[in-house]
Amino acid sequence: MFNLVSGLIAPAASFAPVPAAPGGPAANPIQRSARRAVPIRDTFALSLAARQAADIGALGRATGNAYAGASLLRVAARGLQAIDAALAKMQALTAKAALTTLSRGERAILNAEFQKLRIEIDRIADQTEFNGIKVLKGATIIEESMETVTHSYSITDLGSRIGVDDGFQDFVIASSPSGVSDGDRIRIEYDKKTGLFTVTNTATSQVATAAAPATAPPEGQTTDVAISEFSLTIQVNSNFKPNKNNNAPSGSPGRNEFVVSVTGSATTTTVTLRNVTQITFQVGAGTADQDKITLTLSAATVADLDSGLVSDDIDSASGASLALSNITNAINALKHIQASVDGNAVRFQAAGRNLMLDKNILTDLRTDLLERPITISTADRLANQVSGQFLSHAIPAMADRISATMRDLLLSASLEPLDSPEITDRAVAPEDAGAEPDIGFSAYRGVSQTSHNGPYKRVDLKA
Repeated sequence: MFNLVSGLIAPAASFAPVPAAPGGPAANPIQRSARRAVPIRDTFALSLAARQAADIGALGRATGNAYAGASLLRVAARGLQAIDAALAKMQALTAKAALTTLSRGERAILNAEFQKLRIEIDRIADQTEFNGIKVLKGATIIEESMETVTHSYSITDLGSRIGVDDGFQDFVIASSPSGVSDGDRIRIEYDKKTGLFTVTNTATSQVATAAAPATAPPEGQTTDVAISEFSLTIQVNSNFKPNKNNNAPSGSPGRNEFVVSVTGSATTTTVTLRNVTQITFQVGAGTADQDKITLTLSAATVADLDSGLVSDDIDSASGASLALSNITNAINALKHIQASVDGNAVRFQAAGRNLMLDKNILTDLRTDLLERPITISTADRLANQVSGQFLSHAIPAMADRISATMRDLLLSASLEPLDSPEITDRAVAPEDAGAEPDIGFSAYRGVSQTSHNGPYKRVDLKA
């Protein structure tokens, strides 16, 4: 029904009160059911919580790995401190043994102590372990470095019987051949009876044969004959005569020979053996590179710190002087290892703190999600939002239509035009002549009012 007071169409249900129940006031069943909270299982929230639980578990394992890496480095740091102390004692003993005023017996005592400390360093490196991993002894790895320079082979001193006019377009040697070297002289002989090329390296006396083409190729084309033993290809052109030998006359063999010229250097490979401890820790929930930390620690045995220190003796002034230099090198190498341990410790500690923070945040979010009172499912919440948005746009539009209806009803009342324009609120300007009356002033004489006995009352209508 239409409500003239509010200008809205009210649902019929709102004007139909429900009879009161015995002993209680009247109630609207629609309103009563809307106030009743019906718990509904929110499947979206539960599935999200399950995924969060898996992520929390992964973060927990990654946090444990980060702290394990930090613990391993603390163990390594303690071992390195002990080795550093032993090297400092060895350095002091060596400096004393380098004095020329010591007796042979005093040097023997110093040398015995020196040897014990060297053994102690290897013992510390061997027994410094974390979960069975010898962090300061490591395992042997092979590091290779390769340098490749392409060789350039060319033909020089070409004989007069193996030129282009004789049917030999070119001689091509592969970039990495076998059987030829710089300065080698190669002889090319063709025998028309056998139809074979005979290739001889006169420097090494190596000989190889290959079948020549039975006929010369057409003009402008070539035929390749491969001599695999020398990585050589003979290119034959249209001038080749299969029925004519090209053997050099006796006494002048150089007429069917050429010399190999090589420029460049050979391929070199350097192999280095290193003893290192290399472990990869998973410190993230994913599989990307930033979710992993690879720890590489060089070994800290005497041989790895300085190979010359393994056989040093300080029972003489010259031996002590050499040992002192080797100890200095070992101390410097140890400092590099200590710096690596300290730097990686910072990385693991930072990773552990960040992972713990992420885990705590995700745990709190999951707890809030599961403990939040759920009275309606996620799908229903979305539907209610859409409904609310629709009503927020529909009600104003409905009110506009209702206002227009009210105006039409009032204007359609039995109103008579005024006798003269003098009784209007304002004079009619010339430019207004012939224009439609403005709703803003009185254009019609009002009907008599039944609520009082006065004269006619003017009705002002505005949009």
